[in-house]
Amino acid sequence: MSNLIRTKEQETAHLRGKSKFYIAGWVANRECEKPQVLPNTHVPPIWKKWHEEYLTGYGDSVANGESIHAGNCVLVNDFEFYTGCKI
Repeated sequence: MSNLIRTKEQETAHLRGKSKFYIAGWVANRECEKPQVLPNTHVPPIWKKWHEEYLTGYGDSVANGESIHAGNCVLVNDFEFYTGCKI
């Protein structure tokens, strides 16, 4: 990913044509979710491919420099830890 994505229109253009697993990873990071973990048991090879696409989307979203959202994630995680309440 070479261009910084700043607007919803740029994000839509970037995600158009990506797999649903890449998009799920991208959105998971944008929404301050922890990345999904592949089960530790035997899984079909296609699941591994899909999980790699998911992690690529997640990583690209992190690399996009969403520092504002990263700060919010810390605040949300701290709030949930200290209060026991989910946001």
